[in-house]
Amino acid sequence: MEKRKRSGKMWLVSVLAATMAFSGFSFSPGAAASFNKDEVSKIVTAAEKKEEITKEEAIRIVKEFMEIPDSYKLESTSFSSNWYPKRMPVWRINWVERQGDYKPVNQLSFVVDAEKGYVISMDHYRYTDEPASFPPKVSTEEAQKIAETYVQKNLPEFFDKVKVKVQNTPDLIPLDGRVFYDIVFERVVHDNILFPENFIRVNVNGNGEITSVYFHWDYEISFPDVEHRISSEEAEKLLKETLAVQMTYIRPWRQEAYGQNDSESSPIYFGYRYPATGQYYVDAKSGVLRDMYGEEKDVPAIAEIKPLVDQPKADEPAPLPQEITSEQAVDIVTSEFSINGDLVMQDTRYYDSWGRDKISVWMINWEARSEDSQYFKWVRAVVDASTGQILEFYNDGMIKTEDSGDTGKDEEKISYDEAKKIAIKSIEKLSPHLMHQVYIDDSMNNHDLIRAPEQHYFLYFKRIVNGLSLDDQGIRVGVNAKSGELTSFAIDWDKKDYPVPPEGLMSKEQALDLILQDVNVELTYFQPYPRYDATGELDKEQSSIYLVYRMISDNRKGAYFIDAQSGQWRSLETGEYFRGDEIPQDIEGHWAQKELELMYRYNAFEMEDGLVHPDEAIKRGELIKMLVLAVHQGNYYPVDMNQEAAFKDVASDSKYFSYVQTAVARNWIDTDSDTFNPEASVDREELAVLITRALGYGSLADTEGIFYISFEDRDQIKETGHVAIVSGLGIMKGDGQRFHPDQTVSRAQAAVAFYRFLEARAKMRSDQTPTF
Repeated sequence: MEKRKRSGKMWLVSVLAATMAFSGFSFSPGAAASFNKDEVSKIVTAAEKKEEITKEEAIRIVKEFMEIPDSYKLESTSFSSNWYPKRMPVWRINWVERQGDYKPVNQLSFVVDAEKGYVISMDHYRYTDEPASFPPKVSTEEAQKIAETYVQKNLPEFFDKVKVKVQNTPDLIPLDGRVFYDIVFERVVHDNILFPENFIRVNVNGNGEITSVYFHWDYEISFPDVEHRISSEEAEKLLKETLAVQMTYIRPWRQEAYGQNDSESSPIYFGYRYPATGQYYVDAKSGVLRDMYGEEKDVPAIAEIKPLVDQPKADEPAPLPQEITSEQAVDIVTSEFSINGDLVMQDTRYYDSWGRDKISVWMINWEARSEDSQYFKWVRAVVDASTGQILEFYNDGMIKTEDSGDTGKDEEKISYDEAKKIAIKSIEKLSPHLMHQVYIDDSMNNHDLIRAPEQHYFLYFKRIVNGLSLDDQGIRVGVNAKSGELTSFAIDWDKKDYPVPPEGLMSKEQALDLILQDVNVELTYFQPYPRYDATGELDKEQSSIYLVYRMISDNRKGAYFIDAQSGQWRSLETGEYFRGDEIPQDIEGHWAQKELELMYRYNAFEMEDGLVHPDEAIKRGELIKMLVLAVHQGNYYPVDMNQEAAFKDVASDSKYFSYVQTAVARNWIDTDSDTFNPEASVDREELAVLITRALGYGSLADTEGIFYISFEDRDQIKETGHVAIVSGLGIMKGDGQRFHPDQTVSRAQAAVAFYRFLEARAKMRSDQTPTF
């Protein structure tokens, strides 16, 4: 089904042989209509139909499948003869609920198989966010029970043929309460062997409501027997050989995206990325290795990090006495590349902060469109305004429309090796000074043609620094497989200094051993991914089901890397250590364990020797970090490390710098003083001010004469409005009689306050007006 980009929150509900009624606009297992065996059989029998059904029949099928509320109006129907992914004829039918005559509120979109006569997908789109509570009303275990109850009630014929699996579910409670539990029931055949490509997927939100169901099942399918197969030990050995790991430089991508890497103090790690474990399968019958399309493959060779040449072919381009003009930039491009005569230059644009190093460039665009709109061509180039070096060039060749005729399917194509030679020559011509700093990893490139009318090879040459690869930097080259023409060239590079690897770093063998602790090899059935030829036709020969051994990995580690110095997992996003399921020793059984554990797992404070000292005073820097994480759902966005520090005692090399700068920018911290004292303690009144400002009530709290508090120690409270708000919301309650404004706040007390802050914020977003 086509994906559409929309504002707001989307719930995708794809259903086959399932029926639901809804209350409000969220799906509840209690409100779901029953689905008996006769109805299942009727839908299965419908698969025998061969003639195409009419639009009226399709509408009737949907209405029998699910009751459409009266507030929804049928707005559109359309027919497609080649619906993805199975290239089948379908009817698409849409009902929309509107507020008044215009504003849409909800939409229900169905897809009906025009041959077999059953609903194969349903998309429920809500135009407004659904209220969420913090913490979520249901846990992962409760969500699983809801999903099981739904499947057992509505799909009884299939309940005994599946095995439940919770996947893609967040390890941590989202701090805005908007959690979605992804409960998958994978098909089981023969001797309890999984067939993951057939499944029932049920999504349950934090309110315990079913938000989507997708049922994918092949009825006419045969499975190989399980006899005469190779051992799991043999398969495991072969699969391990496919896991190529290489040490590389790693910068957490949030730091890269937000300019933090411009700072001398920004961290650069030596690390091993988590390898992709789902690319290969071992055929349990033949013992051969198969790829995702079912094709036999040799074990991929581990690329040798060897540069194209030992010495640079030219000196690095030096800055010119003055930047080049747009006309000079055009001349540079046209002297290196042939621009077809029918292409017209559309514009030249100057940018003074482009790329990783924020350099000045000229961007030039050419374009041509035929009179009958049967094809559209364009060329784009980027030229360094300081040196005249071509940094990017893209020539799409020709993008043909659906009716543009010949696809060139039968024309002879150049081979991958020939394309590689062309790519290397292009680097020698355009960037000879970089040839000694790049290598090609053939296993990472497309040896097969991109399946499109204009076929291309895309080759990536990785950058080498101090003998290590930089996986996210290098040179990308595209080659037309028909003509051998260079269709794209792009340099992704920075000029920063990278540290030389020290002695004693973890070896790749040690890293692989650590990775394999989270990987299991399981015997399953496997259905190859669909593949299409250059004309978009489905490969009909690709229909076999294989008995295979496949790797099942810990999904949580895919977003982490192994720090080669510490031997521990770090986040690719933030650089923080992976905390997993461990909890500090001194919070187990603590009166605030729930709140402390949540804040700890969101990296709000650190653990040393298994302890976080929950009853010790929290530091001002720690408190601000906790506040920023709480407000940003635990997803902290680093600031520009080159900006001027708000306080002289929290410089850019401080671990609190980004958090304090963020708090200042949000007006949560006063800047009357030039010092912040990040190691000092915090009292309860100061915490009340911070929380009130974070809630957006700072100005209201500062309004005099409208707040009254009944605490016995109110004469000691200076910030009456702030204390009235946090106490009225139940975030900071005192002891019932006194607020104790001067009392020092411990880590446990801060964790509890922020937990209640999250609860109050969720209620406010659900339009539950607080009482002060």
